[in-house]
Amino acid sequence: MDSANFGNYLRTLRKRNDLTINQLEELTGISNAYISQIETGKRGVPSSEILKKLCLPLKVSHQPLMIEAGYLKEPTTFPEHVDLGKLLLQQNNIFFRGIQINAKQRKILLDILEQFTDNEM
Repeated sequence: MDSANFGNYLRTLRKRNDLTINQLEELTGISNAYISQIETGKRGVPSSEILKKLCLPLKVSHQPLMIEAGYLKEPTTFPEHVDLGKLLLQQNNIFFRGIQINAKQRKILLDILEQFTDNEM
């Protein structure tokens, strides 16, 4: 990914988390000027160490940042994070012990998962 595209990606993550550049600076120790230069494409893609500092405040793991920055290739294995609800809603080819889960069974599983999240502390 080129620096302009990565900058747009970084800006999108920052705004999605309702952070100003100054707030991101406070949370990461990365200067607001440097963050601004990354977002506008005036600086190259940041180092892996800078990306590590950005993970927590941007609520993203290191791997997706490394992929977007071009340091890693897109994984061909199962993704690091899977939204089970979306998987059950969007995929028809879900199996358990070699048996396909039908639409009615997927709905039951979604109802059970809803009960778990409703009962959080």
